[in-house]
Amino acid sequence: MTSISRAELRELRLRSLLLADHEFTTPEEIVDWFGAMQAQDLASVKWSLGLRLPRLVESNIDAAIEGGSILRTWPMRGTIHMIPSRDARWMLQTMGVRTLSGVAKRWEYLGLDRATVESAGEFLGESLRGKRRLTRSEAADALTQAGIDVTGQRLYHLLWHASQIGITCIGPTVGKEQTFVRLDEWAPNQRELSGEGALAELAWRYFRSHGPALVTDYSGWAGIPVTAARKAIAANAHRLSQLETEFGDMWLPTELLDQRPAVRGTSVGTEIATLPGFDEFMLGYKDRRGFMDPEQMAMVVPGNNGIFRPTIVDAGRVVGTWKRSVTKTKVKVESIPLSRLSAKQRKGFDASAAAYGRYLGLPVQVVHA
Repeated sequence: MTSISRAELRELRLRSLLLADHEFTTPEEIVDWFGAMQAQDLASVKWSLGLRLPRLVESNIDAAIEGGSILRTWPMRGTIHMIPSRDARWMLQTMGVRTLSGVAKRWEYLGLDRATVESAGEFLGESLRGKRRLTRSEAADALTQAGIDVTGQRLYHLLWHASQIGITCIGPTVGKEQTFVRLDEWAPNQRELSGEGALAELAWRYFRSHGPALVTDYSGWAGIPVTAARKAIAANAHRLSQLETEFGDMWLPTELLDQRPAVRGTSVGTEIATLPGFDEFMLGYKDRRGFMDPEQMAMVVPGNNGIFRPTIVDAGRVVGTWKRSVTKTKVKVESIPLSRLSAKQRKGFDASAAAYGRYLGLPVQVVHA
């Protein structure tokens, strides 16, 4: 079995994650490559696309979302992801449905029942006919007028459930408010995949965009049992290869493994990257030791509260976090290193911050901690 070093692991992952040179030019191509990109924070996933497409600006990403070729919904783990619109239904039916197994307990806690939840979903679906869009507040008003109680956490649950079962999905934002649209009208041309074939397709997209990675990385990302993940990997035996690392056996596309001699010793990914907090670089793995020490996680996720700070990445390893403050006239970007940045790293951070400013269309003020 082929064995690789930690440095080679990082280089290969940078290529898979499209943080090194690639030929894609559109948001649709990037999302299709990944299959699904963590997207509970809209600004974060838009920058995940923008930093991989340096010729584009935020309005280009907004236009792709408005065009309907990519969308946000809850395809796996009960978490919002950006996915190709044509893949929404098979992903929901294959992975998303798994999050519904304990939903009755949630209904009991919220004071809901099946009849009420189903009525809310049907009502939302009818209200959105004709490619209408409803903001979250408009949906709340409409449900209230229909006699459905949306106080407390009920509104979020009812909106989530309608999307989880494929009636609705998240539409383009209006101002700063989330909207919902009818899935079968917003994305009418759906791919047909199911069962083990669907999991195998998702595994291929995962390992081509995240490899080298562990089987537990894939099972955790997809929200499926390890046994199902192993079957999906086996179904891709003709195009995935296994290799040995200090963290355990990993899989990656055979084509990428064949590039290993060219990767070794190259300078791929040596430029500093300022990644958003929920980028696949961080969220796409259960085991993160390949790019940072476990004790450093407290700086990235303070209090282990699930809120990931944006990270500064150098040659595939996390060297710090950063924060931004945006006004109408400028964006202030501040570095917070894990340890002191070198002069070269500071210069790289300045360049990456400038790229973020160009993406937003604002001048940048850089502050180093």
